[in-house]
Amino acid sequence: MYYDKIRHRHSQVLAATGLTPAEFDALLITFKYHWDEYYSHFTLEGKVRQRISYNSVVSDSGQNVLHIGISEDQSPSGTPCYSV
Repeated sequence: MYYDKIRHRHSQVLAATGLTPAEFDALLITFKYHWDEYYSHFTLEGKVRQRISYNSVVSDSGQNVLHIGISEDQSPSGTPCYSV
């Protein structure tokens, strides 16, 4: 599921995230800022970044938030899954 494909379908965004498209977009603004700030200093493994990565594989913030929301919702143990 890709956020760009469902962002204009209110019912699919609500079903996938539990948020309305407006709420999701508001969350996305904050998430993008914090994601860019974190990712500029640390790798996905949490290690301190040695140099800046210019060709990031995970650059779509909307997709990242959608994936985190779905992973957290479908976690069998009830604990959040924060894999991206």
